[in-house]
Amino acid sequence: MNQPHRKPDFDIQQLRLSCRECSVHELCLPSSLRGDDLIRLSDLVGHSSYDPGQHIFNTGDVFQALYVVQSGSVKTSVTTRDGGLQILHFHLPGELIGLDGLAEHHHQCTAEPLEPSQVCRLPYRKIEQLANDIPALQKQLLRIVSREFFLDHQHILMMGGRPAIQRLALFIQTLSHRKRLLHEDHRNLTLSMSRVELANYLALATETVSRLLARLQRLGVLRLERHNLEIVDMERLVEISGDDLELVPYPH
Repeated sequence: MNQPHRKPDFDIQQLRLSCRECSVHELCLPSSLRGDDLIRLSDLVGHSSYDPGQHIFNTGDVFQALYVVQSGSVKTSVTTRDGGLQILHFHLPGELIGLDGLAEHHHQCTAEPLEPSQVCRLPYRKIEQLANDIPALQKQLLRIVSREFFLDHQHILMMGGRPAIQRLALFIQTLSHRKRLLHEDHRNLTLSMSRVELANYLALATETVSRLLARLQRLGVLRLERHNLEIVDMERLVEISGDDLELVPYPH
């Protein structure tokens, strides 16, 4: 089994941020911690920088840590029985990766960046021990796990027999909703995944995704230039998707 590759530590020392200074602080484990508790957590967290083509972990690797995307974006995927690839999820900053390894103590999927990304490594046993000492950390860990299950639920909702254009519209709306949690411009999105990857995730043909994106542009719902997507008419997007995520309680 190939081992994860990453840039040498000396390349990322100047990029390291403490938990207190991190831009995704409010969405991550430190959000409810202060003082010495925050320092104890920061001391456990490792930081690595990855480029596309490198793996954070692979299917079959021994589970040792959870990971949080600090910047960039990461996809998780599995190999199907017929040798194909199935993308499970696209992870944005502040989102947790690695829960698949908890039950069997081995990772059940592969995680790799879609773009140059920085990832925090949380050694699970040490985090678990610290959470036993700090109730606020334990509560926040459960909140983050709940958020990941919510995102999985949203993906199942997309796949639930919906027409293709609803799947795509709901994906864009979900991406916008997640960007809002980062206090970023939720109408201007970056599609860091390829059209092939997006089609795989939505269980659609690549040509269908390209055609529907063009259709949404003609309808005046969005404006797309390469990987940059601007939502022009959010109300129309919600109408097409069939769901208003602003009405759905979102754990954060």
